[in-house]
Amino acid sequence: MVAIGSLVILGCGTSYVPQAPGRICFALSAKGEEVLVKDGQPIETSWTSGALIEAVSGNPAAEDHARTYVHRRRVAGGLIALAVTALGFGFIGLAAEYVGPDQLPAEPKKPESANGGAVALAGILLALGGVALVSGLTTGATSERYYYDAINTYNEDLAKRLASPSRVDRGLTLPSPVSEGR
Repeated sequence: MVAIGSLVILGCGTSYVPQAPGRICFALSAKGEEVLVKDGQPIETSWTSGALIEAVSGNPAAEDHARTYVHRRRVAGGLIALAVTALGFGFIGLAAEYVGPDQLPAEPKKPESANGGAVALAGILLALGGVALVSGLTTGATSERYYYDAINTYNEDLAKRLASPSRVDRGLTLPSPVSEGR
């Protein structure tokens, strides 16, 4: 099974690297992961990386989208970390209450009100963890549009600048449009 999975992953990789000068393009890495490429160089974008902001620098609108994307991804990561912590402590608290040494038959059972605070605290932690998890996942999922908006805004502005008759020719040209007849 592992061999089949390895073959599938290896089959997804490509050695093609986009060479369009100035543009930010999508490509697949040798590992089969989507990467961004600008001027033939890969751009490492993780949920904590500010590399996208650097890649679209020079275009204020694209930079704004990129900053929003990075900020929302970092907030999402923090909320998910909070959720995991709160859920973990909540479940540990419940487990300690219901599966702890109190359940041994040799010991007398405590009155229900003796540990009611621990159960309430565990419940609060579980509720907080649930809310943080939903908020983090929602924030992370809705951040993706800013990622694509940053790239598209940057590339569209680049195309406008390259097509402008008043630009200084720096060896950058746009591909010629394909006629509809072909």
